[in-house]
Amino acid sequence: MEELKPDRRSTSKSPRTEEKRKKGISNQNSTPLIVKDKPSPSPRKVKHDYDTLPDPWSLSHFSDENLIGIKAFREGPASEYIKPCHDDLEIARWLIARKWDMNAATKMFIDSMKWRQQE
Repeated sequence: MEELKPDRRSTSKSPRTEEKRKKGISNQNSTPLIVKDKPSPSPRKVKHDYDTLPDPWSLSHFSDENLIGIKAFREGPASEYIKPCHDDLEIARWLIARKWDMNAATKMFIDSMKWRQQE
């Protein structure tokens, strides 16, 4: 019968291995190891004061020039396509999408309304 040889890997750690572990050096590529002796700190919790944020459903954050642009859009060539469901915020979305360029916003709005009527 063959005699069993003991495993060459030792379960006890040598002093040099312990030294490397404390310094964070591995045997394979000598890059620092991540040693988690302490739990990582929790991420900083951000507190929001929602009462101070502007209401996204109001026109209060638009400038006077923007409000004049919305009024002009309503009275311009797009007026025949504007429905009662198109409130000022809906119109502002079209103007914002074209960086408040009245002609481009009007063309985009009319093309969109024509496309919706086809369906």
